[in-house]
Amino acid sequence: VIYSAIALVCCVAGSMLYGYIDNIYGYDSGYTSADIRLIKTLFVIALINLLITFVFKIYNSIITAYEKYIFSRVLVLIQTVINPVCLLAVLNMGKGAVGLLTATTVLNFLSCFTQFLFCKLRLKVKFAFRGFERKFFFTILTFTIFIFLNTLATQLFTVSDKLIISIAITAEAVAVFAIVQQLENYYYSFSNIVTGVYMPRLTKMVTAKDSSDKEMSDLFLRIGR
Repeated sequence: VIYSAIALVCCVAGSMLYGYIDNIYGYDSGYTSADIRLIKTLFVIALINLLITFVFKIYNSIITAYEKYIFSRVLVLIQTVINPVCLLAVLNMGKGAVGLLTATTVLNFLSCFTQFLFCKLRLKVKFAFRGFERKFFFTILTFTIFIFLNTLATQLFTVSDKLIISIAITAEAVAVFAIVQQLENYYYSFSNIVTGVYMPRLTKMVTAKDSSDKEMSDLFLRIGR
């Protein structure tokens, strides 16, 4: 419910922002009418990709809660490896930016749908909308608000440079910058595949308070190695 509500808010905000694209990338900034249409097309595809992520995000959390780390990380690894291969194939076909973003959206949907099938068929997860615990809900909501603010600040920090470049310089400069940033994201994803597996376990060890300092120290040493 929470993720669906966030997706709805993003959809409304994205629809409102779509109407201001002409003002942000005005015709006096060096962009042609064809460039503006391309930006609008990319914006719509990116918004769809974002909505898919939010709607299916709950299944990724469920897999983590059931401690199915191997499946989760293998899926991330496969997506990280396949994504650049598909992007290179799309580039060789001459599809351009729209083809690249469409391929990314399709891969994201396939990954999310795989998580959905795993939860339904393997974990046998069923949602119960009865017996709603209001106190527990507000506890989660209070915690997620701070996470949302942190994520929003991170997104503003990481996206603002591309936005400034796109407004102040040219679309070609944004393309070059985006490629370099994508390579950086791939390195970051590979480094987090192993370390991200241990985060739920560390959280469990700390909250349960049944682990000694030596056990946690040994775990950190294994992660570091």
